[in-house]
Amino acid sequence: MQGIESKDIDKKIYRIFDIERFEQMLLDNANIFVAPRLWDDPYEDILYSIFKDNDEIFFDYKVNRHALFGQCWTTNEDSDAMWRIYSQRNRGVKVEVKLRDYHDYLEVNSNGSGSRVLVSKVEYLSSRKIEENLLDAKVDADFLYGLKGGWDDFPNIRMKSLSYKRTEFEHEKEIRVLLYTSNAQKNQILKIEMDINKIFKAITLDPRLKKDEFEYLKKRLQTLGYKGKIKQSELYRLSEDFKNTIVAYQREFTPTKVPT
Repeated sequence: MQGIESKDIDKKIYRIFDIERFEQMLLDNANIFVAPRLWDDPYEDILYSIFKDNDEIFFDYKVNRHALFGQCWTTNEDSDAMWRIYSQRNRGVKVEVKLRDYHDYLEVNSNGSGSRVLVSKVEYLSSRKIEENLLDAKVDADFLYGLKGGWDDFPNIRMKSLSYKRTEFEHEKEIRVLLYTSNAQKNQILKIEMDINKIFKAITLDPRLKKDEFEYLKKRLQTLGYKGKIKQSELYRLSEDFKNTIVAYQREFTPTKVPT
């Protein structure tokens, strides 16, 4: 694991899925990873962009350029920004898992003997510093290309280059989970077989749902086979203690009668 201290390995990480995607995961008993080349940020997976048209490199060194897939997680347990970004129709499902458990499961169960797993804490830097780091990664890749047999480390360099983001994204507090699967085809997604109930033992639904909407979605997920705990985020609710305090103040307050 890159950039993650030992004391944080057993802490939980969180990810918000659109509810339709999560329902499909339940039906398929599978988790979905996406090719980083599809992500919006132009700084993402820059080495793919640099080398994508150089067939000589990839054929000579038998490197599968389409073999990298990723997921974005966060250490934020509850965040207004994350709900609004990833649950735009108020239909998000937040899953949680211990970092060590997720990493260990993927190491054992990711596709193929040539697979590698990298879990990294994203480092937030200025645009200029990221450009310098990416150029350094390009130099590293060029150096490996000049060494017969050294190109095997290209996936690690490429994955490391995905551990940087600009400071404008710092609110995400991101943990990035990357899979390099040498036998992958030219696909945009990678499915990993996974017992969703076993890995994601508790889920949280959008805090903006009305009570009846929450109950409906909860029942729907249970019908589709989810057996874990389902709750609603309380991000936009007052705590019970505070509500009781307000009620007590209201009872005690006697407005002063204004003379007419």
